[in-house]
Amino acid sequence: MTDHSHDHTVTIFSSSDSLTAEVVANALKGEGIACSVLNANQAGFPGLSVTSVEVMVREADADRARAYINKTGD
Repeated sequence: MTDHSHDHTVTIFSSSDSLTAEVVANALKGEGIACSVLNANQAGFPGLSVTSVEVMVREADADRARAYINKTGD
């Protein structure tokens, strides 16, 4: 049986502001951590969102991504 656990993604950051989520995603990408932003087009205007914008990473990279976010204070 093949282990696909490295293919699963998890949310490591969420915001009601798509710009903030994009900044976090770009910083993670700069650190070599592949990620994607979900719901960026659904957020609408900052402060008026009903949908969270989520930054997703592979489960295998989650600890490293969270550590980087915590270190930078984002």
